[in-house]
Amino acid sequence: MALSLQRLVLLTLASASSVTGQLNPLFFQQAPRNQRRAALPKECPNGMPNAGVDLPSPLPTGLQQALEGLQTLLNSTVDPSFPALSGKPQAAALQLDYRGQKLMNAFVGDKDPKAKSGPPDETTIFRIGSISKVFAVLMLYQLFDRGVVSSLDDPLSKYAPDFKMPNVFSNSERKFTLRQLSSQLSGMQRELPCNFYKCNLTTKEILERFKDSPGAQLPEFTQPSYSNAAYALLGNILADYIQVPFDDYVVQHILQPLGMHSTGFVFTDEVERQMAKPYSNRTFIPNHDLGYNAPAGQMYSNIKDLMTLGRYYLGISGHLFDDGLRRELLMPGFLWRDGTFLQGAPWEIQQLKENWSMVGKGGNVNGHSAVFGLIPALNLSFAALWTGPFDETSFVAEAYESILPEFVPALTSQAPAPHTPEDPSKYVGTYDMTDPISGTVEIDVVYEKLPSGKSALRIFPLPGAPNGWLNFHTATTATAGTNGMDFQGGGCFPEMAGAVQNLWLVFDLAEDGGVTSFEMPGLFYGVKFVKQDHDVGSQVVV
Repeated sequence: MALSLQRLVLLTLASASSVTGQLNPLFFQQAPRNQRRAALPKECPNGMPNAGVDLPSPLPTGLQQALEGLQTLLNSTVDPSFPALSGKPQAAALQLDYRGQKLMNAFVGDKDPKAKSGPPDETTIFRIGSISKVFAVLMLYQLFDRGVVSSLDDPLSKYAPDFKMPNVFSNSERKFTLRQLSSQLSGMQRELPCNFYKCNLTTKEILERFKDSPGAQLPEFTQPSYSNAAYALLGNILADYIQVPFDDYVVQHILQPLGMHSTGFVFTDEVERQMAKPYSNRTFIPNHDLGYNAPAGQMYSNIKDLMTLGRYYLGISGHLFDDGLRRELLMPGFLWRDGTFLQGAPWEIQQLKENWSMVGKGGNVNGHSAVFGLIPALNLSFAALWTGPFDETSFVAEAYESILPEFVPALTSQAPAPHTPEDPSKYVGTYDMTDPISGTVEIDVVYEKLPSGKSALRIFPLPGAPNGWLNFHTATTATAGTNGMDFQGGGCFPEMAGAVQNLWLVFDLAEDGGVTSFEMPGLFYGVKFVKQDHDVGSQVVV
């Protein structure tokens, strides 16, 4: 009797687990009987949509209306009157990009309501508050990539031997590491022993004051606890170690290489002229130099530069360090129990509707609010800036959720069919292999229509993924995948454990160009699935 490929995979992995002591994959077969939780999804939402295609032109009406709604949403957040007795911000700027190209922007309110200067634009400067922490983390990873920092798990004391802080809640010898500090997981107190807006001290003076501290508030890696102190120490101590001031390093090694020429630390007369002006009632709110707290919240920027930063994080343009490290920086390090909020370095990551992960960072400093947010899986980047206090974290989630129901279908409609070879009929057929333990295993390759109406070669059975569409890279190599559809395997764990996304197949061709067999070297190394003479049913050849 012929076995399904899924059954063979389970048998193969079960045999391996008996040797290695790893999880027996036959657990997958027990899952339906286990009834662990009825609320668990039956399908794994596709984690690899094709976000490298152009959107339809013109944009669908529903998407156009959703984008226009962002202007209305932004307008509702401001009050440009002077004085603004409502307490709302008086000016705001917003932009949304797809693949680094503008989808829409909006500029509302008055950048100086007292002078009635009119709305801001993409070059108008705002303070970005805690978005400054992004640059302290970029500095850390850049120094690590260049070998100056030997490990992200080094303790801070390696770079500042005088740093000492107890943690009565922890028995670990790996306290206050660079990784912990960069991701709000060190357990350190929120603020330095110094006034946030008037902290004109040196590292030596700060560390001397820390000697009087009772210590950390939490054990490391247990629960994020917001700490401006962590980023101030991280940025300044690394800067002291390389003997370059923090602001100079960021300008020379991050802002200039990325082309962020309107972002910085020092409020020159030219910067002040370009800034949106915040007021509290009739009182102008001046800029304050945060001194030692600069890595935690000193910086200013504009919409144009923040969208440049978005292009870097999405891998579209710019280079600061190894690309694998860039991707690592977009990953979460902690999941809160509500299941909707995750912590990264230094990201505040929200799970939006339909389980899209939005990687973002908000910022609030006296007179200004800001937010920067990415959905990497969809190549979307977003930034918004205000003069005045505002709940930027909720706003960015609401903005994204208002457009995603229209954006995702528009994107999906543009997904190309998997690439097929010149003569797909040569690959169609039944292939089998015989194993002394498992018996005969049959796999079929057919030429069928995708849900989009396009046609491609499909391989089945593929473990947990009935739609194993083949994407050919050459006439002899192809990868199998779900082609943007949800994984039909009973949740995301089987998709991970089956490891069939982009599974390689290598076809053997005869001298006349006909297909004789194929191998799956990542699953059954050295095993030939030989093409048989009989036909496969349910073929659709177009």
